Amino acid sequence: SRVLDIRGPTMARNEFSPGFRIQLHQKDMEIIHTTAAALGLSLPFSDLVRTHFQRLIESGNGDLDHSALALTVGYPKV
Repeated sequence: SRVLDIRGPTMARNEFSPGFRIQLHQKDMEIIHTTAAALGLSLPFSDLVRTHFQRLIESGNGDLDHSALALTVGYPKV
């Protein structure tokens, strides 16, 4: 995928300089969550991403690139 072509090498080096910050992506995830709930839709994978982004924000990593989501699935910690 294009994203992995671009971000894969930096993710492998545990580098998450911001392109699209987690905090901004989380804002979009909240809009998705609210809209889905209003429509009676369940989006379990989106909810999982939202939860992990929130944990990253709470741990002080909200300014990292959204590829830092990899940190929540076993990549080395920042």
